[in-house]
Amino acid sequence: MKNITLFLLLCVALAGNSAAQACSCIGESTVKGQLKQMDAVLVGTVIASEYVQLLPNKQTLELIARDSTQANRYMREIYVAKYTVLVEKIYKGKHIRDTVYIYSGRGGGDCGYRFKAEERYIIYGEKKNYFDGLFEQFVYPEGKNIYWTNICLRTTEYNESEIKELEKHARKNDIKVVAPPYSDIDRQKNAEKTKEHIIDIPEVQELMFVLFALTPTGQQDSVMINHQSAYYQRVMNYFKPFAQERIVELIDRKIATQYNQLRMDASNYQFDAQGKLKRSPTIHNLSWGNRDFLAQYVSELEKFALKSNFRQFYQNNSLFYDSLKTALAAQAPVERQWIWLESHFTQRYHKYHIIFSPLSLGKHSTNRVKEEVFIFVSGPTEGSGISYTLLQARDTRMLFTEIDHNYVNPVSDNYLRDIKKAFKDRDKWAAGKYTGSYASAYALFNEYMTWSVFSLYALDNFSKTDYEIIKKRLEDFMIHYRGFVRFDAFNDQLTALYKSNGRPALISDLYPEMLEWCKKQ
Repeated sequence: MKNITLFLLLCVALAGNSAAQACSCIGESTVKGQLKQMDAVLVGTVIASEYVQLLPNKQTLELIARDSTQANRYMREIYVAKYTVLVEKIYKGKHIRDTVYIYSGRGGGDCGYRFKAEERYIIYGEKKNYFDGLFEQFVYPEGKNIYWTNICLRTTEYNESEIKELEKHARKNDIKVVAPPYSDIDRQKNAEKTKEHIIDIPEVQELMFVLFALTPTGQQDSVMINHQSAYYQRVMNYFKPFAQERIVELIDRKIATQYNQLRMDASNYQFDAQGKLKRSPTIHNLSWGNRDFLAQYVSELEKFALKSNFRQFYQNNSLFYDSLKTALAAQAPVERQWIWLESHFTQRYHKYHIIFSPLSLGKHSTNRVKEEVFIFVSGPTEGSGISYTLLQARDTRMLFTEIDHNYVNPVSDNYLRDIKKAFKDRDKWAAGKYTGSYASAYALFNEYMTWSVFSLYALDNFSKTDYEIIKKRLEDFMIHYRGFVRFDAFNDQLTALYKSNGRPALISDLYPEMLEWCKKQ
């Protein structure tokens, strides 16, 4: 240890055993001393935790290979705790990203600090693990954005008295307190505003999706409706006797051109105690423009819900819906995306509404109302067979490429003439049936940009190995499936600009050079 002495007398707690164990801290630590001696001092929120098994090092494996009797001595299962922390403020630490990994013992006799999920902490961390030579036969995690802490350091739950001390010593030592990534944006002002996100399967939107699934169009379109899930089969088995109701025919006439508008505006309604549909008292419509696309169908929807007993079906599936909401929250961490986006754009929002249906598959949309963002997507990926990291990347991409339209599009609004010139020859950029919805140069450019910005997010938030896989899959999907035929070149150019000059904090800074490059293609 750097400023205190830590004794681990017997630390089988690492292995999860209940044998004798002891930990003691000798000496006092001060804010001044630890700010000077630690490798990292930061404020952040714990967004994930797990136990990680330490693996034997090369020398240990060679010893066991030569002498198998040594296996019981060296091949114990040793675990440490790993916490993923979303960084809000940095008092010390070079090149800290907006997400770091804090390791510690599991608690008890190993001096491990036990963090709680979703709680905010002031963390003092070291690059070197604190076990010294106790378990030297194992390999400990190390690298960029990896730090170790323990109960003998000043790591603590967030409190103003500790912050005041840190601020005081930072000023005395001329330490620049920053927010990740390093930028001129005053993110502290934004952090003080209340931020909230809701993940929901609204009842009236689910009613609309049931109708979508019953229409002839919905039964044929496997992108619009997920036909492969067990939930789809439950829906069809339950509601098929009502497929001839008038509202199903009415919706089928409009589904091809108003799919997103109908689902979006359906999310703006609720059933009251009498089973009547009531629109939000504060928002006229959630679809684009000023028209409420659902209003003309209210009476027929109420009749269908009553006749089919839809509300009971919805209630019977509430636990299933809750499990999907929990899975999506884990597989596409919203806070991490939010902080990254508002570190790279000047737009600010105080609430995200993540709205999905288990029946939805590939048609997504978004809109914003004042400082609130509404995102309409599909449910979380289930049973994919890929690694959990790539699963997170997949579901994060689904959310991110809708959310970031609310950051990208406002910047594009300042470059309308340049975008029109750069994308005047549409055939150079679009060649596929899934590009048909992006008829204008503005829409086409924004789709290129939103997906490429996700690639930058992946660059900052995933390992190099995982990033290369994510990038390759992203480019293949955009080019060969969606028909954005220049996406690989576009993505490489934006990435190169982002990496240059120490990575500009504002992506809007990249627009002029990016559009000049597009004009020359």
